[in-house]
Amino acid sequence: MTQPFRARPEYYRQFACEGRPFPGHEGIDIHAPIRDGQGSKVYAGADGVTHAVQQTDDGDPYGVRVRINHRVGNTEYQTVYAHLSAHSILVRPGDPVAAGQEIARSGNTGNTGDAAPHLHLMLKKTGATAAGKTDFPCDLIDPTPHLFWPDLLLTPTDVLRVRAEPNTESAILGLVTPGDALAPLAPDAVILWDLYQPGAWIKVQTPTTLEGYCYAEFLEIVGVPPEVPPLPVGRFVAGLHGRADGPMQEPDFTAVEVSKVEAVKLTTNALPADVTRLRKTNPDMFVVVRLFESFSTPAGPRKITAEEFANKFRPNPPGQSPTDLQRFYEMGVQYYEVHNEPNLTNEGFGQTGSWNSGAAFAAWYLAVIDRLRAWFPDARWGFPGLSPGDVVPGRPMAMWDFLDECEDAIAASDWLGVHQYFKDFAEMEDGFNQIVKRYRRRWPDKLLMVTEFSNPIKGVPKMVKGQQYVTYYRMAEEVPGLGAAFAYVVSASAPEFQDETWREESGAITPIPEAVSKR
Repeated sequence: MTQPFRARPEYYRQFACEGRPFPGHEGIDIHAPIRDGQGSKVYAGADGVTHAVQQTDDGDPYGVRVRINHRVGNTEYQTVYAHLSAHSILVRPGDPVAAGQEIARSGNTGNTGDAAPHLHLMLKKTGATAAGKTDFPCDLIDPTPHLFWPDLLLTPTDVLRVRAEPNTESAILGLVTPGDALAPLAPDAVILWDLYQPGAWIKVQTPTTLEGYCYAEFLEIVGVPPEVPPLPVGRFVAGLHGRADGPMQEPDFTAVEVSKVEAVKLTTNALPADVTRLRKTNPDMFVVVRLFESFSTPAGPRKITAEEFANKFRPNPPGQSPTDLQRFYEMGVQYYEVHNEPNLTNEGFGQTGSWNSGAAFAAWYLAVIDRLRAWFPDARWGFPGLSPGDVVPGRPMAMWDFLDECEDAIAASDWLGVHQYFKDFAEMEDGFNQIVKRYRRRWPDKLLMVTEFSNPIKGVPKMVKGQQYVTYYRMAEEVPGLGAAFAYVVSASAPEFQDETWREESGAITPIPEAVSKR
């Protein structure tokens, strides 16, 4: 559920029915992605008869839509399914429908703005407005209490404490482990909402009839587990980001060798010869390359079209010297991250930048990988890691809001990059659950790679950072479908990165590689 009933009253009061404004969102929005041009399947919520159908986007705010009438005893209801794909509706007016019958495909028609594709579901109860049973016009009522997931059960994703009250200071009543079937003690709709809300708690009953509260972030619905995407080398590998600004240098290879990392991420301003040198250190070294281009100049943002960006990496014809990306590709490097943190102003975001929304970046990204796929058919293209967190100066759009608008681009990607930064062990673990595990739950069919993680805080001893990284690798290894995690960064000439480097500019190795080698 991406937007609940009654949300954003300041926005929805501009809309009205029978001359009365809406006091908030008049339905609920349910995440419903479009993949390979096909929307998600939409089903009838209950037995009924099709009342009306609109197969094309006619300019109405609801776009392509279906209305179904239902009778429960002497009460008449109507469900409305909106923002559907054009010409996807499978029923006609007057057709009987059964609960669970497919009626259409989700889409992005009507007034969806920049929101990701979703299903807008409304529920009407005949006579509710006149009887004072709702403060909405046109008999609109909240669908949420009526949502039902038959035999809904939950299970922990890790060993989990059951507490007497919904907070971490409350008494611990017992423990539950993955595989335990927990019965939720709240309406199904509340559970389905709380499962994806940061900081939520859910009251459950354990198999031993113990009743208490569990933290929602560590619960998932019991069901058929999604197929885990294959990992590039068949197992998780601990990785390190190569030199931040240029080719690798000899002390960088020493840090790689001491740390015993099994993967290195380079940028295209490194040298393909760096791959050869890394493979001398470890013949099985897994290498990922990020496509690097500067989107800022001293005078301000630099606007780069998708065609211009892609053409920088276009291969040369036979008989000419290959480009750098072409050399990486010919050396067997398959995995490429396309750009970096596109929700930052210095990486292309803004009114004068290359895009000014997640949706605009998604269109830019799709145009880039369409060209790259034609030139490098065996490559695997990754959606870039974003700058994590809420809106701050330099980050005009929060990470999750940006991702909501990139569903088509994410669906088209071969894998997803993830970024995370932290200041201590507690923030590292909490952020890992809120970012990496949330990615895993939202896109269970996609290969993930943490393409940057670090503790960038000045004054934290690098031995402590090394110990944190060991813990991070161990946490990452437990996440299904997570192929690699790359700590940032082996070295950099820029002063702002010196608190993250694994070796000094003098060539001296910091305590981080030695600590990591003991993992």
